[in-house]
Amino acid sequence: MTKLRFLGLFAVILLLPFFSLGQFTRQQAKDLVLKQILASDTGHIKVYSSLDTIPDTSNIILSNGQTITPPYQSNWVFFSDDYPFATWFHPCRYVLVNSSNGDYTIDPAGIYPFDFQNAYGLILAPAILPPYVPPCQDIDPTYATPNPHLHAVLIAGATYIPISGNQQTNFDGDLSLIYNTLIERGYPPSNITVLDYNGDCNRIEWNGALAGGTNCVITGPAYRSWIDNVFSSFYPNNGSTTLYPDDQLFVYVTDHGTAVSTTNNGLISAMCIPSGPNYLDPTDYYTSNDMINAVRPIQCAQMIFLFQCCQAGTFQTLLNDGSALT
Repeated sequence: MTKLRFLGLFAVILLLPFFSLGQFTRQQAKDLVLKQILASDTGHIKVYSSLDTIPDTSNIILSNGQTITPPYQSNWVFFSDDYPFATWFHPCRYVLVNSSNGDYTIDPAGIYPFDFQNAYGLILAPAILPPYVPPCQDIDPTYATPNPHLHAVLIAGATYIPISGNQQTNFDGDLSLIYNTLIERGYPPSNITVLDYNGDCNRIEWNGALAGGTNCVITGPAYRSWIDNVFSSFYPNNGSTTLYPDDQLFVYVTDHGTAVSTTNNGLISAMCIPSGPNYLDPTDYYTSNDMINAVRPIQCAQMIFLFQCCQAGTFQTLLNDGSALT
């Protein structure tokens, strides 16, 4: 009988490692990540957790096609968006926790996972969210002496791309920051054109903020026709809006962007109509060539372009390839 008891105890000891596998639960992994690993950053980051463990036989595929190889046989995956109010690409981290014993690794990256919407759940959001307000002028801005030779066109296009979620708040905030920075540097408000999404200063996203357009500086929608009309108004012989050799033009674009794989005509931005199924219709895109052709006839002393959207570098490539302004 004593021998049988010994063999039984020995068998239980042998089985313990197998029973312990997978025993570090999702909740335990979540506590480890939020209360220890990322504890010092939890006031300003967004964190998502995989809904299921991921084996070491399956790579974590990022939305740009890059991959992260899980280091453990079974992994809880946590995606930390370190700059949740910025547009992509920007720094983020992947924390991979061993579902057997709680060991972990941290992989830096620049984009969210490909299956972000279906395979991950939000477990932490920033305590402070940006205000839902349209591009606006500060109540009490610090004005520089206006310089009538300084002009600007500020543009934000598409409001929603399914894989990224609604980032219109980010775009609106960008426009406000750029607008107020310009007037504090001497750009006359009358010389700044703001084209934002559908041009409405009373959109539902803002929950009635600045109702009636108070301090709202939106000139019109970010449609192809509006963009072209604004630039063409600067052409020679267009009266009071013509730009001359002693003028400067600053152009800023914030939006989602992509590239046309079959040509060198990369997209500055996906400018689109405000609603319906056509927000991804290529006929609504405003491309690098479109921008170059629109500004080419302008005869001012200097043009400055600042593009805050993916694939915007194609604009510079096209200039270097011989499409430079004359």
